Amino acid sequence: MGKKFVEMVFDCPFILLKGFLRGLISCKDEEVEYFFPKLAGIEAETLKETLKEWLGLESHVHLCIEKKFADYLQTALEKNYERLKVKVVSKREIEKAYFDFKFAFFEEKALNEFRKKIENAVKGCEGCNVKIEKSEGFEPLSDDFGGGLAPVVPAKRYFLEGRIEGYLPSVVKMRDFMVNERIGDISKIKLVLKD
Repeated sequence: MGKKFVEMVFDCPFILLKGFLRGLISCKDEEVEYFFPKLAGIEAETLKETLKEWLGLESHVHLCIEKKFADYLQTALEKNYERLKVKVVSKREIEKAYFDFKFAFFEEKALNEFRKKIENAVKGCEGCNVKIEKSEGFEPLSDDFGGGLAPVVPAKRYFLEGRIEGYLPSVVKMRDFMVNERIGDISKIKLVLKD
């Protein structure tokens, strides 16, 4: 695996941190990989923070960023605290990331084709592993156009479910691939942080 990443939590408005970060990166004149969990499908909030967001009282911003640049960002924010009032609440190293998925198919052939697509996509992602299980069963289908009076028809369905885990940038790339490739049940990315 390449670069190490950390999750940082800031007490400030999102737009302020985003602007400061982009300005700092352009001044440093180097490529820095970062993800705002809200935009990348990463689950990084507690229930309390989610409620604050819904009520418009949001004040904490999460950021996943390369460890080497995180120290530089923290120092720059500390130097500019009087002007910006941006406080670093926490900074923890990310050990790995993962997400779960489940897709349903009417034909076993379609399931096998999609499974191969996933396995091939994972091969192109550094430090990324996939665990896939296949199952089949019956799931009732109904026609709601009949005003609820239509008969319920059981149909055989094939299910592909599993987990993709590993290096954060690769997991984000795989989740984007799966979200854009097919409609299914895809969880948000969960982070495993070092203590």
